[in-house]
Amino acid sequence: MNPQTFPKSFSPQHQNQQPGLESFMNPRPIFDNPDYIQW
Repeated sequence: MNPQTFPKSFSPQHQNQQPGLESFMNPRPIFDNPDYIQW
């Protein structure tokens, strides 16, 4: 990764509760699998 494009800070990675469905999470999870199917 190019140092000029690397983020200086990251968005919050924790929540007060787990919502149960990934689509309800805020912030949304980050994944790298292009074959991932979200229901």
